[in-house]
Amino acid sequence: MLLAPYTNHFNFKINTMNYLPLILMVVLFSCKSKTHETSESLNRFEAIDVKKKDILLNTSLSNVISIDSLVFLEYNNQSIIGEISKVLVTKDRIYVFDRLRSKSIFCFDRTGNFINSYRSIGRGPKEYIDILDISFFDEEIYVLAAPERFFVLDKDLDFHKSIDIKWGEEVPFVHPGHHHFTMLNSDTILFYHPTAYYHYYFYSLSKEAFVSSQIKRRGTMDRSNFSHLTKSMSGEVFVTQRYNDIIYELANNLFLPKYFVNFESPMSESETKQYIDATPYTIFNYPMPHQMYNVRSFVENDSYVFFNFFYDNMLHFYFYDIENARTMIIPQSINNDIWESEGFYGTYGHYRNSLITLAQPYYLIDNQGDMEFELPDDFTYASNPVLVFYQPKFE
Repeated sequence: MLLAPYTNHFNFKINTMNYLPLILMVVLFSCKSKTHETSESLNRFEAIDVKKKDILLNTSLSNVISIDSLVFLEYNNQSIIGEISKVLVTKDRIYVFDRLRSKSIFCFDRTGNFINSYRSIGRGPKEYIDILDISFFDEEIYVLAAPERFFVLDKDLDFHKSIDIKWGEEVPFVHPGHHHFTMLNSDTILFYHPTAYYHYYFYSLSKEAFVSSQIKRRGTMDRSNFSHLTKSMSGEVFVTQRYNDIIYELANNLFLPKYFVNFESPMSESETKQYIDATPYTIFNYPMPHQMYNVRSFVENDSYVFFNFFYDNMLHFYFYDIENARTMIIPQSINNDIWESEGFYGTYGHYRNSLITLAQPYYLIDNQGDMEFELPDDFTYASNPVLVFYQPKFE
């Protein structure tokens, strides 16, 4: 369950009001204490308990999730998606980011009709070698690309303008690198930057400069590299990192611990080393992480808290019902009676209270007779992956 953060209370009792100096001393001390309390409150965090009894092993997927909608993305010569890396959703648009294969951004309406795509590989003013990340703000798509490209597209992915980010010695542009960013407001960009695994930078568009940074080691935050940066519908920004059990929230331009994922049975040192040795590509900084549960893809909305984690070498999905204080954990190997597959996919985005995952065409076609929804007449094995908008279903 989620535990309320511990709160210290400062109580002062004045027995006499006869002397003005005493009053001033008390007032000054009280203000100092309240300032200290406010500062301390930023560093308090809540515990999320992960217990084995909450992992649902003998159930089916239809018992624990409800599908809000399926979006069949139109498939034509201009909208062939190789591999989905990220999905952004607005009130009237869906943006699909394919970083690894087509290196493109695709725009669809909310029913999946293709609108436009952006793919301009090269070294010209409007071109790029690689797209690193995208973010949406005020009906525009912001794009970070290599080499040293930052540009803006309108809501239909037509080129709007380039922005010259002033990279320098303190914050150099590194490629190849795992850059991630989000637009905090119309002027400020938050960058995660791989100059160090615990570095976050704020860039002001109006000042054309990096205005602040977080470069101090903050607990376990420097033990591993970036995993997931997400912004909720209300504008809250959260960060998770690989091989870490802390979820950070942006507060006062600092990433401070918000949640501590408290696992009932942490990995032993030998299990941790075995996990590392079995991982083909591992990036993290010493000292070695304590628990190695790889918390990531954190989403918090009005109804529930969600994140992924690895346990017993398998991806698990954690849900916490905020209103009724109920926990549900499902493994990727859950019996998938909605459509037969190797497992339940991860999360590629969210919109309001819906999470977004994928269903591959051949899963749906091979099990069409067992499904409660119909496939489009032109849906084939070669079609684009289907976006599945879903919510957890708490008993």
